[in-house]
Amino acid sequence: QSRLALGLARHRQQKFAEARVAFDSALTMMDDEQREYLTRFTRILRPSPSKDPDLKGGDAKSFSAMPEGQRRGLEEMYWYMNDPLTLTSENELWLEFLARVVYAEFRWTDDDRRMRGAESDRGDIHIRYGPADYEVSVQGNANFQAATLTSGATVVWAYKIGLTFFFQLQPGFASTRLALNDQ
Repeated sequence: QSRLALGLARHRQQKFAEARVAFDSALTMMDDEQREYLTRFTRILRPSPSKDPDLKGGDAKSFSAMPEGQRRGLEEMYWYMNDPLTLTSENELWLEFLARVVYAEFRWTDDDRRMRGAESDRGDIHIRYGPADYEVSVQGNANFQAATLTSGATVVWAYKIGLTFFFQLQPGFASTRLALNDQ
């Protein structure tokens, strides 16, 4: 985890060569299951097939149905073709993906509920779209019912591309604690 944290820190400092070294060393030290979890390509694909015939493929369900060799080749080609600066030895998009997954793991993992951060709702959105352009927390739930002491809070993430997500937080041990002044 320390190498993952170092990779995340170096990436956020835009020291991409150092971030690549840290992430590579962390991934090398992991077993296959851990490595697959962190680098899971389906995190950035649509979950299910689109009804639009022009958007055939490109979804997690179709990708998972492919033979392993084809999946691996398609994934490698995706990262290779989407390298924004091909003259550098780092693939900045790949590093950004890893940094988002690692951040989600560190930020939203809840061991008490056995919830991995990258699999949480906020982790999924963060990995797909990155940090929100605007974030607001308000008292009460997303159904806009009257706020009470136990009604929790709503976190709103808004993106300049026109997407808005509402996350409901319930006060409780190891998940969210709101200060009395915030209640």
